[in-house]
Amino acid sequence: MKLLILIALLFSSVVVYASHENEGEMNKIRADLVTRLDENRTNTIAVLRQKIQTGSPLEKDAALFVVEEKLVLELVPCVLVAISDRTQAPMYHDTGWTYIGRHAGWVILKFIRKLDRDWLQEQKFKRSLMAICNDDDREALKSLWTKWWKQYQEKQEPQQIGAR
Repeated sequence: MKLLILIALLFSSVVVYASHENEGEMNKIRADLVTRLDENRTNTIAVLRQKIQTGSPLEKDAALFVVEEKLVLELVPCVLVAISDRTQAPMYHDTGWTYIGRHAGWVILKFIRKLDRDWLQEQKFKRSLMAICNDDDREALKSLWTKWWKQYQEKQEPQQIGAR
């Protein structure tokens, strides 16, 4: 019994250390990407896209945080694709292990909340948004958020034409 407790304590110490290390590294990557985005948006959007598609788990996660924080709408199609990404996400503090696709789904939800709250109210969901975003049926969520993105773009086009 004592051996089991000792193993559990050792394992939890390693996990806590790893989670702090992960968070520190992710924050460095995120800060660098934010600075680069502020200095050269066009080139950094390409870098963000690459990191979301093929980066390490830390890079993918950091890029998604930047896309959300800086409201990088140019990358919504890329984030929609990432909803299907089953790459295991890094662990931070007590968040537990999850995957990149779940983070991507939450990024889109946050965009909708910032840009188009009426759309959410019109949907009359039978489940909570938390349950919808955390559901393992990633394709259903991707389809739902893609529907929002298309409708949102259609609403924006008349405004852009009127602004000319």
